[in-house]
Order: sequence, then C-alpha cells, then structure tokens
Amino acid sequence: MKKKLIIFLYLSFGLAHSQQGGNVGISKDISYSSPDEKAILDVHSKNAGVLFPRLTTSERNAINISAQDNGLLIYNVDEKCFNYYSALANNWKKMCGVDDSSGSKKENISSEFNTKTNKR
Repeated sequence: MKKKLIIFLYLSFGLAHSQQGGNVGISKDISYSSPDEKAILDVHSKNAGVLFPRLTTSERNAINISAQDNGLLIYNVDEKCFNYYSALANNWKKMCGVDDSSGSKKENISSEFNTKTNKR
C-alpha cells in the first residue's frame, strides 16, 4: 500500500510539473491568472519592484565567470549602476542613467570594465 501511495504521489507531482510549460509567474495580486507563455519568468505587481543581487565591485569581480554567464545582471553598489556580463567582450558593462547638463536623463550602456586588467 505504501509503495502504491508513493508511486501515485510521484506521478501526480510529475504530471502537475509537466503541465507548467517551464515558465514561472510571481504575483502578490490574487487576480493574476498565469505567466506569459513567452516568458520564463513573469513578475507581476502594481505596487512593488524587483531587487537584483546588490554587490560591490570586488564581490562582482570574485564571481567565477564563463561564457555561459553571458547577460548575468547585478546591481553594483559602488558604481550605483547595473552591471551585466558580456561574453562577447569578455568583460562587465554598465547600464546607468546619466544626468546631462540640461537635467534630462540619458542612458549610458557603453562603459566597459575588463576584470582581467582592472581597467576601463
């Protein structure tokens, strides 16, 4: 009897898992029905945001990085800027909002930091 129950539970959980289609939805809103089928992760909120890992430059540089980590995203607390890893350039790039003299914001995603030479 115990074996049958274990097999039943295993099959039930396996079937439920296979029906999800590989995408995950996260929401605090009870009216949210299901994640977008084209997204692996769909975060839904009307009053909250997403916090990415917050690391110092030293902590970021200590990550054992490889080409498979292309696009890895962190928030750099030293630079007050998002950083992502570019496997093509083999370095970290910044994504920052930069104020110009007129007070309007411009996006800056051209800065690069080579972790091998520690130079921009």
